[in-house]
Amino acid sequence: TRVGLHCSGVLITDSHVATAAHCIPPELRGVINASVRFYKKNRFKVGLTSLSHTQSNKSIVRWRGIKNVHVPDRYRECEEMPDSQGCREDIRNMDYAIISLSRRSGLSYIPLRADFAQRDTNKQIHILGFPSDMNGMLAYSTCMIQRVSADRSRLYHSCDTNMGNSGGPLIEMQIDSATQKHTYKVIGIVQGSEKTVFSYKGIRIETSNNIATRIGSSVYRDMNI
Repeated sequence: TRVGLHCSGVLITDSHVATAAHCIPPELRGVINASVRFYKKNRFKVGLTSLSHTQSNKSIVRWRGIKNVHVPDRYRECEEMPDSQGCREDIRNMDYAIISLSRRSGLSYIPLRADFAQRDTNKQIHILGFPSDMNGMLAYSTCMIQRVSADRSRLYHSCDTNMGNSGGPLIEMQIDSATQKHTYKVIGIVQGSEKTVFSYKGIRIETSNNIATRIGSSVYRDMNI
């Protein structure tokens, strides 16, 4: 799913899209209507597509208007007062948003997971999105979750992402042991990258980690789908 001009997302019900909170302009949070304009002449809309909808190497996008947007209250508070106690951490932990479409999509969707007791480390995942270096094409990649943050709010993964992937889904595929059918669930929302600085034998080392908001019980409840 394309969100605005520079982000991705995922259809999680017939009429709801999950994305990253930082992908939603502040003036569009809360109840809005289709007349709201974004980036001057362009309306802020959501473009729905799928891996099967391709033509001449270009993803076919069905654009939809939006009815309202939910961004966590704490995320909005911390954007307004970023130096407040705990805000640096809370913004990273709550970088998600739910977009309600103005009408049903009529497309298949990938639901959020509801089993939060699973161990996520070393789990294989799939990422979908519209990275800026793919010229408008829907890109797919697979990789592993390397670790989970201590508070279990963020997932660190090894997938190659670029500008435009933000808000896209981390998808887990499961196989039903009885029917051997594949099921897919969204377990995280791509945030971007996070720099980590540490010292090794007196040498300053800086690394970059790809991170995603983990769909845990508190996030699931707040999304209120």
